[in-house]
Amino acid sequence: MYMNKICLSIFIGAIAAASVWADDGALPSRLRGIDAECDCLTPTSAVQAAKWGANVIRVTIPVVDKVLEADTGNVLSLYEKRLAKLRDFLPSAEKENVKVIVSFDFSALASQNETLWSKTEEGDKIRAHLVAFWKAFASEFKDKTAIVGYDLLNKPNDTTPGTVLWNNELLPAIISAVREENKKVWLIVEPPSWGRPYGFIKFPVVNDERVIYGFHLYAPFNYLYQGISSKGTRGLLTYPGKMIALDYDPVEKMWNREELTRYVQPAIDFATTNHVRVAVLSFGVARWAPGREIWTTDILDILEQQGWDWCYCTTIGYNGMNPTFGPNDPEKATDEPGPEITPQFKTILELWKKNKP
Repeated sequence: MYMNKICLSIFIGAIAAASVWADDGALPSRLRGIDAECDCLTPTSAVQAAKWGANVIRVTIPVVDKVLEADTGNVLSLYEKRLAKLRDFLPSAEKENVKVIVSFDFSALASQNETLWSKTEEGDKIRAHLVAFWKAFASEFKDKTAIVGYDLLNKPNDTTPGTVLWNNELLPAIISAVREENKKVWLIVEPPSWGRPYGFIKFPVVNDERVIYGFHLYAPFNYLYQGISSKGTRGLLTYPGKMIALDYDPVEKMWNREELTRYVQPAIDFATTNHVRVAVLSFGVARWAPGREIWTTDILDILEQQGWDWCYCTTIGYNGMNPTFGPNDPEKATDEPGPEITPQFKTILELWKKNKP
């Protein structure tokens, strides 16, 4: 019965995606590309992406570590080094017709991320910083045609009852600030619970016509990050297979395509019920994880059946999940592709090539 529901949702989602999302000029009807950190960008990042056929790069800008001391009247000055890299990158992206989504990330600084969701004076100041950032960013970059979307907060983790701060206060305030400066840019909105798909279960539809609902797809986490988050685990978990997905939720289960579909079912239900556009903003797997080719194929089959946008993490920066490197190549940070067309990367390439007219 459950799988009947899954199959029906996939069928409906595919029909909706095929019929609703026409190319509006600035934003293609489908986005398939790369997730990357701003620090790792170079002008050649867009050139290489275009050669492969990727049509979007999602660029993450992390919050600075002195927000409480910052002046919200000159907020962009705190991000000048990263914004300079973005400015250098954008002409190349525009020339290569690679679209850009800019994301703002609090999750890397645990203390500030916790304060962000507190009903305190410090929390008020950090939230004001976030609103001020987007208003200033929208004002400065509104004429940069390569930028098609703002991912307003990477992996929100509102812990207040009913996630009232994100859903009812902070998110509307950011949207209002952006729309004062830019009426046309697409807004990418993530649900609470770290942007995971089950955050859509009680998530409201945003009152704006140009919204994409995004989430992150890192399941099962322990499998995907083996040898990265815990160096002694490389090669210990195989997909498909029985495993504990998260150390703090020690329930062993069989992870396969059926389980992955169950995991994203809340996003499927949200999309089909509300007829909205959905993007998987970041997903990836350690390049030495046994069965990585099967996991990648299963994930991409699900995303393609739904007609969702997606960004693979990553071919830019740290190469632990870079599918252009083999399992035994040295770990490093690089903007250059690796030496191999691995079976995993071949699967990704075939779908990127569908982006080309």
